[in-house]
Amino acid sequence: MANSKNITANITTRPTSNNGQETHFQQEAASKQTINKQKNCPCCSGSDYSICCQPFLLGSQKPENAEQLMRSRFTAYSECNAQYIFETYTSDSQKTTAVSDIEEWAKENKWLRLAVHQHNPLSDPAQVEFSAFYLNKDYLYEMRECSNFFKENGQWRYHDGDIIKHAQIARIKRNDECPCLSGKKYKKCCAG
Repeated sequence: MANSKNITANITTRPTSNNGQETHFQQEAASKQTINKQKNCPCCSGSDYSICCQPFLLGSQKPENAEQLMRSRFTAYSECNAQYIFETYTSDSQKTTAVSDIEEWAKENKWLRLAVHQHNPLSDPAQVEFSAFYLNKDYLYEMRECSNFFKENGQWRYHDGDIIKHAQIARIKRNDECPCLSGKKYKKCCAG
């Protein structure tokens, strides 16, 4: 998922492995587990978090395709796991992206749901078209993007994306149904 801000910070990349020790994002993901094992995954796959995106965020498994990587990155945004998002960019994209900017963008918004429209695993680059729905100050937004993914050193990485639509959909009032589709009123769900 691309940030809506123009990010041009140069940073030093962290190694993805440390002689068999956990990487920083693995440690951060383990310490920030906010979703219990009985909940559906935030990526809206319909699968349990513990068998969907959690293994990717913990580093115990690697995404097998571009769609899995994209879903895990959405989940990382929903958990404000900026380090995982950064480490799953291509090395070229990492040069112009700062972890602090990713973290700021993730924290500014409440990431509600994801809709995957299309996955083209055989295209070069592999592409995933999706819509991410998020809240920002009581306003619901949709960001629709066609993302480009490459394999680097045998692992899928996000390179960039073309934003097809990025629009405010509605202002959510306290007594409206929550846009996360929980069935609850907004004031008793995501407003807090």
